[in-house]
Formats: sequence, structure tokens, C-alpha cells
Amino acid sequence: MSADDTPTPRQPYSGKKIADLRGPRSRVTLPSPDAVTLLPDPRAAHAALLDRFRAANGPASAPNAFPNMSARDVRAFANLITFALRNDLPSIDDHDAAVIWDKWRQAVDEVREHLRRVRDDDLTNDSSPDVWNACIALDHRGWDIRESLVVSLANPGEVFRHYCPWRADWATYDRIYPRAG
Repeated sequence: MSADDTPTPRQPYSGKKIADLRGPRSRVTLPSPDAVTLLPDPRAAHAALLDRFRAANGPASAPNAFPNMSARDVRAFANLITFALRNDLPSIDDHDAAVIWDKWRQAVDEVREHLRRVRDDDLTNDSSPDVWNACIALDHRGWDIRESLVVSLANPGEVFRHYCPWRADWATYDRIYPRAG
């Protein structure tokens, strides 16, 4: 809050741009890019986002399974996580934020590559191996992102310390402090 008690606008994370995945909009009702967040509890917030897709697409018989998703849903979900990270990363350790952003950038690149061959946005993970593989990338990489957020909130700097043995070379000033550049 500022001195006159008006909220100051949140500055989104400005790490190396992750382009939105383009395509038709999902039919699932989703939060706005400015409202979506994974904080304060990344596990619960991520599960709630997946529940929206599971409620719309199933599987109803397996409430903990990754939801059935169409290509358009995969894009929408990946975009939601990107928006959430833009909103949330300024709240955590700068070094951890850079690592999490880099991990997510790699995940989006992988999802984009899998969906590049999908011409029908209504194909689902049950009917397309490319959509299936994109969902697997979202599931596995999503786990890493939310657990990295949990670790960073509990022990700032820990995600960075465990990221890679060459982190001293990786951690350029522009990468760690993207807004300053």
C-alpha cells in the first residue's frame, strides 16, 4: 500500500519473454491474466486450476488424475501458469524467480513443440499422442514449478542453489534482475 492507502499496481515479472501459446480459447471458465496466482499455497492453487479442467472434461472417476484436455485447453492452462508466474515471481527471491522462470520457459517450449503438429484444436489427450505428450510435459514440469515455489517460499535461495552446477555462469545480472535491464 502507498502512503494514501491506495493499492500500488503489481509489477509483473519481466524475465525473458515467454510468448502466449496462441489458439482458440478454452471453453473452461478461467481467471483473468491479472488475477491468476499460485500464491500463497502453490500446491492448492495448481490443484484448483486442474480441478476446473477436470470438472469440465473429466475424468470424474479419477479425481486425482490429470484432466482430459484438448489442445486448446493445454494452451490455456500453460498460459495461465505463465500469467501466474508473472504475477507471483516478484514476491520471491530474485535468484529463485530466475530459475523458476527458466524452468517454465523450457516447459512452454516443449508444449509448443508437441502442439506444433496438432491441426485440430479439439483433439484431446485421449485422441492425439501430441496432445498427450503436451499434457505429460505440463504435468511433470508443473510439478517441478509448484514444488520450486514451495521451496522458495520456505527457504529463499534454495531453488537457485540446487538448480545446476554451472549456476555461477548462468546467473547473469540481466537474468536475475530482469527489470533493471
